[in-house]
Amino acid sequence: MSDSVTFGARFQKLPGQIKAVKMDKSFEVDNPWGEGKLQGQAGDSLVTNLLNGEQYPIGPKALADKYEPVEGDVFQTRMDKPVYIEADLPKGDSIESREGSEKTNVNGIQAMEAIDAEGKPYAIPGDYFLKAYAPIDAAGRKIVEALKALLPKEKVDIVEYLKGVKDAKGKVLLDSDDIKSILKNRNGLGGIPIDKYEEKIMAVLDNPEEVEDISQWKSRAAGIWRAAQDPLNSTVEANPDLF
Repeated sequence: MSDSVTFGARFQKLPGQIKAVKMDKSFEVDNPWGEGKLQGQAGDSLVTNLLNGEQYPIGPKALADKYEPVEGDVFQTRMDKPVYIEADLPKGDSIESREGSEKTNVNGIQAMEAIDAEGKPYAIPGDYFLKAYAPIDAAGRKIVEALKALLPKEKVDIVEYLKGVKDAKGKVLLDSDDIKSILKNRNGLGGIPIDKYEEKIMAVLDNPEEVEDISQWKSRAAGIWRAAQDPLNSTVEANPDLF
């Protein structure tokens, strides 16, 4: 493999949330990215990634530079400097993560941070990738669909899914009334067959372009119904079996 790799598909890292608890004495945790322990000093915080449960220490300056407070011990990634990466499915049987652990082409996706001057590939677990990154071009949307086909299917709780949808600024998109309206319509009203209703709703909300449009609607539930019945071309291209 060459020292420099580029891929045609681009993705933006979504704002992630952590819980950071300031520690009053030194501590250590298992290294979530490899062997051994990670050491934290008094005054550092113990971070728990709320997306995948990984724990690690972080110093006060790094915490302030990378995250902004949300509520209590919960912090969110600062988005004033968006992170973009290029990515593709692994071409071989396996690819190493940045920390050196091996990932297979089913459980990981080969990726490169666009700002990495060396352009070296590394692996990101596929299930985490789908939660942490959003495609920003047609090539990226095709890769997402290919990755979904490789990973085990999980039954999604539609209520929890709707509660977790956020706009481009990281703000929750739907309030409780929006969610009630959406669930009330699951009986097939609005021209959407009941067996495809939840899948279409989630396909629409997986597309950042659709979310941006929906966020402008006074009734966001109505915006979602409109999008599910008349989706953008990018949504159709990413979900040809649904639309």
